[in-house]
Amino acid sequence: MVALRPNAVYGLIELLAKAKDANGVIQIPGIYDNVEEPAPAELESWSRLPFDEKDFLAREVGSTELIGEPGRTVLERVWSRPTMEVHGIAGGFTAAGAKTVIPAKATAKVSFRLVPRQDPETVIAAFREWVRGQTPKGIRTEVRVLSASPGLVVNPAHPAIDVAARAFGEVFGKQTVFIRSADRFP
Repeated sequence: MVALRPNAVYGLIELLAKAKDANGVIQIPGIYDNVEEPAPAELESWSRLPFDEKDFLAREVGSTELIGEPGRTVLERVWSRPTMEVHGIAGGFTAAGAKTVIPAKATAKVSFRLVPRQDPETVIAAFREWVRGQTPKGIRTEVRVLSASPGLVVNPAHPAIDVAARAFGEVFGKQTVFIRSADRFP
């Protein structure tokens, strides 16, 4: 009988696979604490957008299906809910040719998009604790934070925003839509 050391790449994939359920809901305890619902003015304005999920899938996402919190619209999930994404995994032998070396080290780059009222340090602490509790046997993990900042939002009911929204509406000939993204419309 031969005892093999654990495969770091497989262990990392096993760990990350537990971070979300089949719908894409984040499984880290406390991650949704303090998450506020969008303001009624935001939800109303989002409902007026000419948004087509099939077009969004084909042109923007390149996927056949979107996942996320059941009961939430795509725009709610994109603009007002926290996310956790895996951006890359590295480890093992990836060059041309064959090798049977079991990787001893693997790295993943993940990010959380925080929304207003979420504290970055609280989310980081919850993620560290979750990683400690979910790490497969025989695997050592370390969480390194590359950057962190709170989510921000402007109150659409603030008098100054109301003035600006009316001015934009007059200039563009359409009622202002309040989105929560520094990026372009999804």
